[in-house]
Amino acid sequence: MGKYRLRKHERISKKKMINTLFEGGSKSFCIYPIRMVYTLIDNSDSPVSILITVPKRKMKNAVDRNRIKRQVREAYRQKKKDLIEVIEKKENNIIVGFIYVGDKLYSSERVSKCIDSLLCYLIEKYQE
Repeated sequence: MGKYRLRKHERISKKKMINTLFEGGSKSFCIYPIRMVYTLIDNSDSPVSILITVPKRKMKNAVDRNRIKRQVREAYRQKKKDLIEVIEKKENNIIVGFIYVGDKLYSSERVSKCIDSLLCYLIEKYQE
């Protein structure tokens, strides 16, 4: 049961980590409507830390932005177990940012499939 929770220390909140994520050296991959940016770090509280952003330019209403963030969080929470198992075998930790690039709302099923595909790509990348 504990592996399916999304705890506070699994979320990126420090400005230094956010800058590390978006500076040079990070890699990105996009499956519409979500773009994933990720990079390896040496020290972190958890093996995988995430950041979810929805630009105000794309979604004007805060209600819509919050709904999208809830959808992404839920989809990640359900699929994170496999990613954590792969990353724990490595010595480094990883920080991942999910950026919503769509301009309208999508169903939770579509967002979940998108997150699943992105995480499968990341798992394949680090199993090599």
